[in-house]
Amino acid sequence: MGRKRRRSTPPPRRRGQQLPDAPPRPRAARRSVTSATLIFVGAGALAAAAWWLWSPGTAPASGALRDSNLLLITIDTLRADRVGAPGLTPTLDALGESGLQFTHVYAHAPVTLPSHSSIMTGLVPPGHGVRDNGSFRLSEAHVTLAERLGAAGYDTGAFIGAFVLDSRFGLAQGFAEYDDRFNEVARSFAANFVQRRAPDVLRRAADWIEAVDDSAGPQAGGSPWFAWAHLFDPHDPYDAPEQRVEDPYDNEVAFADAAIGRFLTRLRQAGALEETLIVVTSDHGEGLGDHGESTHSLFAYDATLRVPLIVSGPGISPGVRETPASHVDLLPTILDLLGLEVPEGLDGRSLRTNPEPDLPVPPIYFEALSASLTRNWAPLTGIVAEGWKLIDLPLPELYDLTADPAEATNLHDRQAGRAGEMRGVLQAVGERAAATASSVPVDPTVEAQLRALGYTSGRAGPIDPARVFTAADDPKRLLDVDLAWRAVLRRLATSLESPGGNAEGLSVLRQHLDAYPGFAPAYTSAATLLIEMGRPREAVDLLDTAVELGQANDAIRERLSLALLNAGEPGRTIEILETLVAVDAPWADDLNRLGAAYAALGRIDDARTQFARALELGPTAEIWKNLGVIDVQAGNVESAVRAFRESTGTDPTYVPGWRLLGAALRPTDPDGAVEAWRRAVDLSPGDVDALLDLTALLHETGSAGDARPYLERYLEAQPPDAARVVEVRRRLAELSAP
Repeated sequence: MGRKRRRSTPPPRRRGQQLPDAPPRPRAARRSVTSATLIFVGAGALAAAAWWLWSPGTAPASGALRDSNLLLITIDTLRADRVGAPGLTPTLDALGESGLQFTHVYAHAPVTLPSHSSIMTGLVPPGHGVRDNGSFRLSEAHVTLAERLGAAGYDTGAFIGAFVLDSRFGLAQGFAEYDDRFNEVARSFAANFVQRRAPDVLRRAADWIEAVDDSAGPQAGGSPWFAWAHLFDPHDPYDAPEQRVEDPYDNEVAFADAAIGRFLTRLRQAGALEETLIVVTSDHGEGLGDHGESTHSLFAYDATLRVPLIVSGPGISPGVRETPASHVDLLPTILDLLGLEVPEGLDGRSLRTNPEPDLPVPPIYFEALSASLTRNWAPLTGIVAEGWKLIDLPLPELYDLTADPAEATNLHDRQAGRAGEMRGVLQAVGERAAATASSVPVDPTVEAQLRALGYTSGRAGPIDPARVFTAADDPKRLLDVDLAWRAVLRRLATSLESPGGNAEGLSVLRQHLDAYPGFAPAYTSAATLLIEMGRPREAVDLLDTAVELGQANDAIRERLSLALLNAGEPGRTIEILETLVAVDAPWADDLNRLGAAYAALGRIDDARTQFARALELGPTAEIWKNLGVIDVQAGNVESAVRAFRESTGTDPTYVPGWRLLGAALRPTDPDGAVEAWRRAVDLSPGDVDALLDLTALLHETGSAGDARPYLERYLEAQPPDAARVVEVRRRLAELSAP
């Protein structure tokens, strides 16, 4: 809008959060212990002269964009080599030509949630603790870019394209608006119940930007804003709704680029980009068959690890930087340009200026741990330094990226000295105490949504430091297994939505286990379906088989505890869970289930203790419901009512909470019971227990006419349970009797 900006009152600080009261003058950031270790590479092979080239332009001054807005666009799964390809990304090409283009930028993990955690914190994965999708949550101990800008007076809004960045995973910290409402998307393409298209994400972002940009009167000025838009379109499956180019993946890229073009045009016409720093990057690339990897997360070759980076805005002269950079550099660069303090202890550096040509660039750490955490395969870590890449695996790899950008010739054995020096630098990172990340319960809903996106979800237990991995554990040797599993995930995404539903999905998983009997994720997925189908005893037998085959990781044991509890074996459930919760950071899910097992054996005090511990870690509707159940068992109905109200308040769509609240209220508050049971039946018309309770109470209170439509609606749906149909027909006859 071109008006003078004023800062709004900073939002309240989170407990334990230390942020500056006002944005001080920027200063050079002190690196963390890890980064300092990475810089010191001695006079050996890594101390060679700078291997990059660059066209400098004019470096912007620190604080050159003070008080400017910030627009961050992250495009999921966008390969670096697709930006600038003829005719594919005209919007990004034009944006890059107006600002700085960085050509050698790396993600620290080829996985969405860890990469975005690095972007938002300026820390590598061992520093922020998020190592995979689905079962990790960014800890509130870390201060995000949104929190820093919010404290400096920025309005903050995020607009998310896929469930993998749902607010439950921790990136909502600091955002006043975090739009991740995937359930509003109509089913129009594969797995769309957990993602939405770029035009929808960007429309919401533009609506918000225009609203906050116009929120103050012309004389009062307004606060700067920070908007983050995450676009998921280039991610598998490649099924863009418009045909722009022939290749399916490239077509997704072109579709996303066109959407960004319309978005930027709208904002320019509204005058909202006149004082705006624009940063565009990707979280990781895509294999597309390079080194045999079809998608991403298994390997860490440049096809999946290199990402584009464009920085554009007023006062930024056009230029191309080939200096190696990484995701952790984004936060300090943004703060530096906006004139805000770059905090100490980050793993990144500001890219505002290029380092001196005779100084080494800090080596870049990376990892790909998904297969290790979920399948017990060898962990993959590595570094990029002075034009070389080390991939540390049982079958180690070393590549000269300058002479061999395709990473086709492994020089590890021929360059043993260089490899050894690089491994020493890498080990310094590994010795850093890994940050504690919060855990996220991997319930069936979360598991299904991540599975639909092509991700293996499950309990991510720690990697045993004492375990010796062999060549047989190297993911290169297990590529055929990975490809087969990805085919299974694609089949599950459709089969679970078919009339056969869980039964068809179970058949797909059993076929995979027949071919690969040592594959842990297939056991947990199949067991989950069996439990949902009411066959927990079969789930127990299946998981016991996995344990006998040496697959007793945390994910297997966690799912076995669930199967055992559902199969009526609380004693064995307790044996497993008491071990799982005996750690510094237990999972709330485990504590909740342990409490339920204690309650099943009548150990009410022990159950209450575990439920209280679970609530401290993360209140959920189910935990509150369980606490209410043991209050009922103890005869404390008043406390039970409070717990059930907390349950329904935590999640107003949680049917068991409403059903049990109605039962607890019935003796003393019939009207309240009716309202609770109405909510339960409205949410789940097939819940016969709530239906019969509601209609019985309506009949008793002289409202039989209100009860009849509920029963008729149930019968009109033609439910398959013949016994329950008989019960409902009997109740309907009772209401009709004189």
